[in-house]
Amino acid sequence: MLQKVLQVGNSAAVTIPAPFLSDLGLMVGDRVEVRATKRPVKIEIIPSKKILRKASGITPEFADSVEEFIKEYRPVLEELARR
Repeated sequence: MLQKVLQVGNSAAVTIPAPFLSDLGLMVGDRVEVRATKRPVKIEIIPSKKILRKASGITPEFADSVEEFIKEYRPVLEELARR
C-alpha cells in the first residue's frame, strides 16, 4: 500500500490504514517502537506490548487481562490521566 509522508510540526508521519490497526490489535494512542535500517532500507513498527511481554516476563494471560481492562475502560483512564 502506498502512503504519503506528512508534515506534523517539526516531525513527519505516515498514517497506518485502519484495517492494519484492526488486524494488529492496535488502537490510536497505543505505544509502538519504530526501528529503521539503511541497508536494506526498512522501517519497522513494533507494538510495545510485544516488547514488554518479552522483556518483563509478564505472562500472556496477565498481559491479555490488562489489555482487555484498558480496552473496556480507556475513556475513564484517559480522563483520570488528564486530572
